[in-house]
Formats: sequence, structure tokens, C-alpha cells
Amino acid sequence: MPFNQKFIAVSLLAAAFSLSGCAGKITKKDCETANYYDMGYEDGESGKNADRMNEYRNACAAEGVPVLEERYQYGRKVGLTEYCDESRGKKDAKDVKTDSLCLAEKVPPYMNGYSAEIAEIKEEKAKDLEKLRASKNEISQEE
Repeated sequence: MPFNQKFIAVSLLAAAFSLSGCAGKITKKDCETANYYDMGYEDGESGKNADRMNEYRNACAAEGVPVLEERYQYGRKVGLTEYCDESRGKKDAKDVKTDSLCLAEKVPPYMNGYSAEIAEIKEEKAKDLEKLRASKNEISQEE
């Protein structure tokens, strides 16, 4: 590869790395203009944890700008009710999923579905157990 092509390739690579470093940086303006409710709602609705709020809290503190964490948390709770719906609770209970964000956050629609499905599963297992006991009794009587 000729010198000019190497120089251009290295320059483009360096530019790409420098731009990627700036893309994720939270600025003072970002802190001042952030809609914390919407941010929280988006995070909740997509089932994300509160990592983005932690990033903003740290970056904005460094800029001397307070964050409106209560608005973020409220928005996130509203968003979580969309993500953590009753059907997701039922599915997670069927899949015996106990590490769910929705379960940890105790989101009401999710908990209703999860609890209802667990109760249904217990009822089915109790019926199965009763059938097994009846079969055992029949076998014992035949002997």
C-alpha cells in the first residue's frame, strides 16, 4: 500500500475512534435539557434497568447540574407497567423465571399474572398428585 493510502487509512481510523469517544459523552446542555420523565418511561417500557439515570447523575454532577431523578423514576415506573404486563408475568411463571426485572420491581400487572399462573400450576400439580395417589391405591388393592 503506498504511503498516501496508508496515511488516509490511518487518518480515517483515528477520526472514527475520536468521534466514537465523543458520541457517548453527556454534556452540560444534555443535563439541562433532558426530559427525565420521557427518559425513564423509555427505559421502563423497554425493560431496561436504571443504568442510564446513573450515567446522567454522575455526568451531570460533574457539570454542576442537578438531575430530576424523581421524574425519571416516575416515568420508569409508568413505562414498566407497559413492559411488565400480565401476560409477561404468566409467561415468566410458566418458564419458572425468577430473575425477572419485573418480579424484582414488583410491578402490579406483572405480579397479578405471575401469581395467577403460579396458583394455576399448583392446582394442576395437586390434581396430578391426586391422580397418582388414586392409581397407587388401585394397584395396592389389586395385590
